[in-house]
Amino acid sequence: MANGLATAPALFAAREFPEMNNIIQRRFSQEKDLEAAYDYVQRSDGIAKSRRLAEVHMQLALQNLHIMPGTDQQVKGALVQLCHDVLNRRA
Repeated sequence: MANGLATAPALFAAREFPEMNNIIQRRFSQEKDLEAAYDYVQRSDGIAKSRRLAEVHMQLALQNLHIMPGTDQQVKGALVQLCHDVLNRRA
């Protein structure tokens, strides 16, 4: 958000707190926008919903990876590990 981009948690928070839409539209440019946005995200279920969305996409990626023909097992293993690393990373 500090770069002016609305993250998934921010977009989910905007569903619960419509006033967040104004902050997003101005790309978090006003003095208190980031502070307010972080507050809305923390009070919403945006982080949990974002994690669930990421888990769904990870599972789809893993399912497709297993049916992908002609890929080296070592490469597939690295891609599986990458999926888990991305999902479990800490900012």
